[in-house]
Amino acid sequence: MFCSTAQLHFSQLRNRDDLLYFVSGPYQAVTPLSLLLVQICFSGRHLFMGYLGDPVRTSRAIDNQGWLHTGDIGHLDENGFLYVTGRTCEVIMLRGGESVLPLPIESRILAALPFLSHVVVVGDGKPYLSCLMTLSCVMDRVTGGPTDQLSPLARRWMESLGSYSTTVSGVIAGRDKTVFTAITDSLHRANTVAPTNDHKIQKWTLLDRDFSIPGGELGPTLKVRRFVVHKKYATTIETLYRT
Repeated sequence: MFCSTAQLHFSQLRNRDDLLYFVSGPYQAVTPLSLLLVQICFSGRHLFMGYLGDPVRTSRAIDNQGWLHTGDIGHLDENGFLYVTGRTCEVIMLRGGESVLPLPIESRILAALPFLSHVVVVGDGKPYLSCLMTLSCVMDRVTGGPTDQLSPLARRWMESLGSYSTTVSGVIAGRDKTVFTAITDSLHRANTVAPTNDHKIQKWTLLDRDFSIPGGELGPTLKVRRFVVHKKYATTIETLYRT
């Protein structure tokens, strides 16, 4: 079942061109799709009729054939299961024209390195992908901002690797060899399963502060606000492409 605020219903899948289309009705077997950047769309009586008194916004959401464009990107696996892998607004367009979804790459890195709290893949208009990383740290209970102290989870994982750093500044300023090696090795493993060379991370950097709501990098639901991160760390990002 796929659900959004514009529809609540069991849906059947079919595909056409570069979109995944859903129509209401009983489930039927579907032909698997390859891993492509395809947008998920819906059609049926279970959809909303549009935005009241706002035809312009309605036309942006529902095309002239009655399909609701969700803005979600997904693919079907070999068993016909749907995976939502990102949003159309998150797609990175490299200088060579390759389209890359950052979320699957970020999730793979975070799963391999639990002492990280956030990973943001960047590279829009650039020749290759890079990423910004933040270490998991203790948050100030009064301000809600990040402190310099590593979180207990981060410290345990670092200790298991042989590192005894206790602060973010200690890891970065001292270029903790154990931590930096672990990150480099994990990125290498992530790159080995990348579908193309354009999906590989070429450079990375650790930021000296974790993301937070007061800092503006996180929204109220703790989702990363990519446009804020790109603007706030523009100089850092450019450095990754100058060296």
